[in-house]
Amino acid sequence: PFDLVTCFHVLEHLRDPMAALKQFAEWTAPNGLVYIEVPNMGECDPNKGFGAFHFAHVVGFNQHNLVLAGLLSGLRPKRMVSSTGIVFEHGTTAEASSVASKGRQLAEQLYSSNRPLRNYVLYQMSKL
Repeated sequence: PFDLVTCFHVLEHLRDPMAALKQFAEWTAPNGLVYIEVPNMGECDPNKGFGAFHFAHVVGFNQHNLVLAGLLSGLRPKRMVSSTGIVFEHGTTAEASSVASKGRQLAEQLYSSNRPLRNYVLYQMSKL
C-alpha cells in the first residue's frame, strides 16, 4: 500500500473513472491519502459551446460529482485544494452505502418524468 496516490488530469479521460477511484482506495494505506485533480467543467465558458470540451475528455467533473464519485468509491474528502483538486482519505462502507442510497432516491425524484434516463441512472447506480 502507498501513503499517497496522485492522479493529475487523468480521470476525465477514462471510460470508468469509478473503477480507477476504487483501485486508488485499494492501493492506499489505511492512513494514506489520494489526491485527485481534474479540469472543472463547471467553470467552462458557456460561450465556447462545443469548444469547451476537449475531444479526449470522456467524463466531465465539477466539485460535486467528483466528491460524490470519491464517496461512492470509498474515499472521503479531507481537504479541498481547489474546486476540483481534492485530497481524499479512506471513508467507511457505511458512508458509501448512505451516499448510494441517497443517490438512488435523488435519481428517482429528478428523473421521474424521463423514464429512459431514470432507468439508465438507476442501472448505473445499481452497479456501485
